[in-house]
Amino acid sequence: MSLGLKGKWKHCAVAMAAALFVMFALALPAKADDAPGRELAPGKDLAPGKDLRARALELYPADDISSADRGGAYDIPVGAKSEKASQARKLLTQASAGGDKTADRLLAQMLEVGAGGPRDRAAARIHYARSGSRAALWRLGLMLLDGKGGPRNLPLARMLFKQSGDKGQIDASYEYARMVELGLGGAGAPEQAGAIYEKTLKWCHGDIANRYSRLLDAGLGGPPDPKRAGELQLKAVSCHNRHFEIPAILARPGTLHRETIRQVQTQMKADGDYGGAITGRVDAATRRALRKLL
Repeated sequence: MSLGLKGKWKHCAVAMAAALFVMFALALPAKADDAPGRELAPGKDLAPGKDLRARALELYPADDISSADRGGAYDIPVGAKSEKASQARKLLTQASAGGDKTADRLLAQMLEVGAGGPRDRAAARIHYARSGSRAALWRLGLMLLDGKGGPRNLPLARMLFKQSGDKGQIDASYEYARMVELGLGGAGAPEQAGAIYEKTLKWCHGDIANRYSRLLDAGLGGPPDPKRAGELQLKAVSCHNRHFEIPAILARPGTLHRETIRQVQTQMKADGDYGGAITGRVDAATRRALRKLL
């Protein structure tokens, strides 16, 4: 078999696996312990036509459950073990059984972290797949990437990140580009990863800016561009990754535009961390102020 045919065969196999996974998820019934017909409490049966999802979110803010960070930790709203959370989970189960795809995503988030009942990551995978929304595909990709709720599957995770990113989920675009850059779940292509990072820079995503700056600094996928790499380090800061800021300025002050340094000095002055002049240069006073913030 030629290398070209072999690559196409692998791509088809991954696509078929993704399709089968989603079809399997759609065909599965709701879990028995959260069966749609169960009452929430005596005398509180569900009247037809009620918005089950809206009622669930009034009881517990399932939409505020974060995805896992790199350390595997979640931000979970308080009350995850309360009776209200349990009732919300049952309501979302009923909404899911009625075909509410958004309810599938919310239920999956509760199942993933164990809000409103036992943690069940395998069931969370199924409901993310049923939902098919950009956020659900991204979260499912994260579970496949980390091997949560079932076997680790990098090719399928990579495909789901691309699908989610194509629908507009920027976090998924970042994960897809990172996997392309590192050759995870498929061939490595730093130049292609750089093009994806470049395309998504219009959104303020610190991880994208930081990752792209490393590519540019190392000259992976193209010629080295340390000046732009330094600028992107500061963009990473302006989004949310403050810990990238000071080392970038102190290590490579000559690679930064004077206007960028003016902005840094102006912000430090506004925060009360700098008493010097707005010069646009990393002078001694600016270095002292930056080092105090380390």
